[in-house]
Amino acid sequence: MKFSILMSVYSKERACYLKECFDSLEHQSVKGSELVLVEDGPLSQDLHDVIDEYRLKLNIKSVVLQYNVGLATALNEGLKHCSFDLVARMDSDDIALPERFKYQTELMLDENVGVSSGVVEEWDEGFSRKLSVRRLPTSHHDIVQFSKSRCPISHPACIYRRNLVLSVGGYSDIYPEDHLLWIKLIQAGTIFANSKEPLLRMRTGREFFNRRGLRFLKGQIETFKHMRDTGFISHFHYYYMVLLFSILRLGPGWLKSIFYKLCR
Repeated sequence: MKFSILMSVYSKERACYLKECFDSLEHQSVKGSELVLVEDGPLSQDLHDVIDEYRLKLNIKSVVLQYNVGLATALNEGLKHCSFDLVARMDSDDIALPERFKYQTELMLDENVGVSSGVVEEWDEGFSRKLSVRRLPTSHHDIVQFSKSRCPISHPACIYRRNLVLSVGGYSDIYPEDHLLWIKLIQAGTIFANSKEPLLRMRTGREFFNRRGLRFLKGQIETFKHMRDTGFISHFHYYYMVLLFSILRLGPGWLKSIFYKLCR
């Protein structure tokens, strides 16, 4: 199956992280047909050097934006340049396990499935210690129920059909940008599935938790508000989730870390 890999990179990314990411894509047992790389604003020379090193190896198609627009807008722009309907997401500081795309393309052979992801290993920033493993429901019914409280797809390890994502307007310009997209797709009748196989090593750490503060909470509230207003969840469930996540997102870092591990 031919598919595009969609990624965004911006100036604050470390060149060594990007190189590790590209290297993991080069050594996939099933390789992507192209890598659509959105350069979200001006990049450092070190980042350009890494991109140039892998341009031919990964068939990189650069989409250059004049200034930083944020992940949601960057991904929407990148989707316009994907040559194939099947699109796999990747973050520029993560590492794809060697069989990732093999497992995912096999799952997407079922044309009824529109979106899927799988098991994600969460590591420290230097990939020296595995911190936790995120497993998600695998059946569509369980994924739908899970989505009413938490994000049912691991965005950095997902694969989806481009036409379906575009049919609901693509990514909303909020952070997190993915949960609301999955809800809209579920409401549009898209079938979801998740693999039981490990697909990705995700880089987490202090910065990862610090990013999930007030701005993250505002995006979550907007997502739950959409669910409430469209009858996907009850008013009681909406207020419960807003209270719960307000305590989490506005609390100290150690509380975020504990809560995050307990709710994986």
